[in-house]
Amino acid sequence: MPLMPPLPATGGFWNRARRLLRLRTRAARARQRCWPVVDGLERRVQLDAALAVQAGVDQFTANILYQQFYNNAYLASGWTGNVAADGAGSLSPDYLAAIQNELNCVRELAGDPGVVALDPALNAEDQQAALMMSANNALNHFPPSTWADYSAAGADGAGHSNLALDVSGAEAILDFLVDPGPNNTIVGHRRNILDPLIGTMGWGEVDPASGFPASAANYIDYSNAFSAPITGVAWPTNGAFPLPWLPDGMRWSFQTDSSSADFSHATVSVTQNGVPQVVSIIDAESPTNHYNGTAIVWTLPSTATGEQAAAYDVNISNVLVNGQPQDFSYTTTTFNPNPVRAAWAFAMPNPSSDPTAITAGPDGNLWFTEPNANKIGMINPTTHAITEFPIPSAASGADAITAGPDGNLWFTEPTANKIAMISPTTHAVAEFPIPSANSDPTAITAGPDGNLWFTERNVNKIGMINPTTHAITEFPIATAPGEPTAITAGPDGNLWFIEPNTNRIGTISPTTHAIASFPIPTAMSYPTAIAAGADGNLWFTEVIGNRIGMINPTTHAITEFPLTTALGEPNAITAGPDGNLWFTEGSSQFGMINPTTHAITEFPAPILFSAAQGDLLGITAGPDGNLWFTEMIGDPIFLYPPAATTPTPTPTVSPRPRPSSMSAPPQVVGSVAVSRPKKHKGTEYTITFAAPLDPTSALEAGRYRVSVGVNRRQRKHQRTVRTRTLAIRSVAYNPGPGTVVITLARAHKGAVEITIEPGLEAADGATTSSRITLAAP
Repeated sequence: MPLMPPLPATGGFWNRARRLLRLRTRAARARQRCWPVVDGLERRVQLDAALAVQAGVDQFTANILYQQFYNNAYLASGWTGNVAADGAGSLSPDYLAAIQNELNCVRELAGDPGVVALDPALNAEDQQAALMMSANNALNHFPPSTWADYSAAGADGAGHSNLALDVSGAEAILDFLVDPGPNNTIVGHRRNILDPLIGTMGWGEVDPASGFPASAANYIDYSNAFSAPITGVAWPTNGAFPLPWLPDGMRWSFQTDSSSADFSHATVSVTQNGVPQVVSIIDAESPTNHYNGTAIVWTLPSTATGEQAAAYDVNISNVLVNGQPQDFSYTTTTFNPNPVRAAWAFAMPNPSSDPTAITAGPDGNLWFTEPNANKIGMINPTTHAITEFPIPSAASGADAITAGPDGNLWFTEPTANKIAMISPTTHAVAEFPIPSANSDPTAITAGPDGNLWFTERNVNKIGMINPTTHAITEFPIATAPGEPTAITAGPDGNLWFIEPNTNRIGTISPTTHAIASFPIPTAMSYPTAIAAGADGNLWFTEVIGNRIGMINPTTHAITEFPLTTALGEPNAITAGPDGNLWFTEGSSQFGMINPTTHAITEFPAPILFSAAQGDLLGITAGPDGNLWFTEMIGDPIFLYPPAATTPTPTPTVSPRPRPSSMSAPPQVVGSVAVSRPKKHKGTEYTITFAAPLDPTSALEAGRYRVSVGVNRRQRKHQRTVRTRTLAIRSVAYNPGPGTVVITLARAHKGAVEITIEPGLEAADGATTSSRITLAAP
């Protein structure tokens, strides 16, 4: 294929907002991309049977894939290179795993078979290719040897890769999929990424914070191709498709992995919710004029792809397959996905450790059990470094863990029949045998009396251990075999536990040791975990009943609230820093219930792509204000930042007055000036603060989610505010009284409101300390 000249810009980094995708092709800043001259076309097979449309996925799966795509989108690249020093460097393993995840998410959404792997050798070639593109501020699949930072490996990578300039990471992938511009009518970048035959890819990039243009190279490798059946792949896909990714008024495509299907005489018809739409075919390929198989590409008017979810019935007629006309029909059903929740995944050192329970330690770290590895794990919430400590008893089956009143971490050992503790400073482990044989200690919690209380499932008892004398006392439960498995301290000064086998919620007094229990209305609900809520009630999960339950500690009245997802299998539950109750689900989700309105919201968990279905287990509120939970199958530890419990005061921005609803005085007062520098062709905001800023609030380019609301004139002069998400191209920061200069990646007009959200991690582990909302005229 001939090389392409510079193409129009395609927008900013997070590409989640529906409005953003509409504006991508209208941006002022030029962004360059080109696709490779791919060899291996002899691998294209001739059709010997009817061509089928690749089946897409259902809405639940599409929602999970959409969430997974953004799982590690905030992760720093870890690039070790330096363009000025002619160093290609490398990307961190975690970042490459995130890129591989993102590529596979969009491929699975399209129904492609298998999982594409990133090959280290191809990654190295793409790093060299990206270095050349950035150093020379140009794209070329056949870079001349006179180029700065030229290398044979880089030249080979350039000849086999999708290339992009001034873009990297998740943004590059979504740009390749949108594929706008007058020279991209065959959507070659999209077709390379979605090609069903691809089994291996490579990835390299130059960090946009390097002082040189960002660049990305995506190696398309046919040497390890899948032996896939002949299929037709649609984008937007057959089946459910996330509305924010819908190419509004832009290119829809249907591609094949064969070079013999003939679209040159085909027609396309599309209806939106049954209403016929105007279709403009811009590329219809034949066996003598094609690229990587054959395809047909068309556009719809912008009015056909609006803000609301819709069903698009697509019919492609008169495609010649084996010389015979064939029609293809499928339905693209767009939907509004759940809000993307910022989450990080941290792979365990031992890939089969099965992290189970997790709790916040007195040392500021998160501590968790690893029954399969027979270790206790610790993760630093700032550096995310994971350290593991072996348990003396072999195959102890370490299960629950909690922070004790003595400053140690206490955990249960069901297989070893012991209660154990580990010091957060010396990391020494001590174990204490339980008097009852084979008691199966399961859960443990700190009681209001200064002791540790635990459940003994096999012997139907509640146990207590003194953290000083280590004396253990056991109290039998009268109701036959309740098999207690979870316990927590209640707001009434008692200990509350669950009895799954008798379908009851129980309580024991730490002073009189009197035990009482209360039946759950739903029969055979199988309660699993229990936690005290900020509202003064006890909240519990019902794994078979598929409900969240609440018991009033005074009246003992039980109320149940069904999950919106069938067979959600709620597991652990904890009180979140936002005042809600948060719980994990075995169905690869986590959920939230508001203790006042009782509204339940469920979110697909950002599981690693390698885990087809994550089994979410423990969950706890961390000392950093985030929620931490474990996922057994994929072995990561996840971090999830919920909304702040109370809004951080927002500074007044001149000349726009502070809204009357803001009664609290601002902690930081500043002003904002707007310019549109020619150098970046973006919009620059210079924020002048009258007070020093906390050094931990330092920002870095590309590391923070920035929501930008634009007030634009719409049809009939109606003014509405649309919110989109754009990239921070660069940040200049002065920690004392001075300025913060934020340059967005694209120019725009109209009144603008910028929100820099708190708690998002910077490369050095720092997080923003406040929420800042700025408005400019």
